[in-house]
Amino acid sequence: MKKLSTLFTLGVTSLLPSISAGMLVSCKDEVIDYRNDIGVNVLKDKSALLASESPKEIKITSKSNKVFYEVNILNIDDETGKMQVKVTPIYKKKVQESFEMTIDGFQKSTKQSKENSTPEEKPKKYSLSEITDKIYSIDFQYKQLFVVSNFIYTRLTSTLVWGEVVIFNMSAGPMKLRTFWSEYSDIKVQFNLREQNDEKGTCILDVKFTKDNETIIKTETITGFKLPEPPKPPEPKDPWDRFFPKENE
Repeated sequence: MKKLSTLFTLGVTSLLPSISAGMLVSCKDEVIDYRNDIGVNVLKDKSALLASESPKEIKITSKSNKVFYEVNILNIDDETGKMQVKVTPIYKKKVQESFEMTIDGFQKSTKQSKENSTPEEKPKKYSLSEITDKIYSIDFQYKQLFVVSNFIYTRLTSTLVWGEVVIFNMSAGPMKLRTFWSEYSDIKVQFNLREQNDEKGTCILDVKFTKDNETIIKTETITGFKLPEPPKPPEPKDPWDRFFPKENE
């Protein structure tokens, strides 16, 4: 049995809720049912895909185009072809109540398939530069919702969260850090954030890749963060002061 317990953001499909409470938000006359608002695209045939192979093949959208969804994987079981996830909606820049769901319908692994595996199926050896050369840019997911300093101090709170929000834009397409860790487990990745600027909505990120005795550092200037709102001018204590300003004593 192959079971995984990890954390990352993805889209979901064939969702079977593991809790019965409905997730509804009402704003004036608008009501959003998060369970029904989630839209899912699976890039490959799910019945021919192991649950552990599925995260990078699943894309999530909002049918209303008004909600962001963070989906954290709680458990993957390839023998049953099921994945348990935790969904956190973000509506109007506010994090809503999370709920758990089960995704099923994936291909089920068998002992026979394991016995039939051959040495040729093992990943080939590669150099560090072969991999890092495929990364043409690095970015943060959900950065547009946060001022730089708030993003750093409220979002980047643990290694698992870094795995969620860091995106490597590679020649084959975007890859989240947690997927990179999974595919290239022998590469160590370290980060250094510097020169953050709330007013410009930018920060500089150094990413250090290490494999065996080889080290490569990539530096990226990340833009597109939410800009802080300008301070409101103070209101006069007496509304008549704007017409009859008092002389300085």
